[in-house]
Amino acid sequence: MLIATPTEAQRLTPHCAKAPEFVLQDQSGRLLGQLANPAGDGCQGRRALPERLIARGVTHLVVRRIGEKMLARMLAAGLVVLRAERGWQPGQRVSGQWERLSDASQGAPSRQQHSCASHQGAAHECGGQGGECQTKTHCCTRRAATPLISLRRKVAP
Repeated sequence: MLIATPTEAQRLTPHCAKAPEFVLQDQSGRLLGQLANPAGDGCQGRRALPERLIARGVTHLVVRRIGEKMLARMLAAGLVVLRAERGWQPGQRVSGQWERLSDASQGAPSRQQHSCASHQGAAHECGGQGGECQTKTHCCTRRAATPLISLRRKVAP
């Protein structure tokens, strides 16, 4: 059994897709290597993450927090996803008592999902309806420049 854990500076990160790397270990905690997270490359990298883990021989993923979409991708790829206990860190033994996530609804709802005027207001992560972006401008690249929630208060005259 090869286990992947999303990490930053060798510590378990609270968000799977935003981790810069994955630590690979066996169940006893013996560290076996690292894998750079392709999700840092945007939407294409997030889609490639499950295949990349499987290509390295990973069978289990240990997370603290994972979004619904990423969890759905991992489960569809056949990975076993476990939620780690608080305080657990890579290099420690993996418990057989941890919660096994078996449905995408057990993941955190996406805070990034928003409406894009170029896709008739349809909510999507990136790429528009049906996975195709009609304008060829991915919404995730514009997201950094456009806040989802206005921080300004309207002042009544």
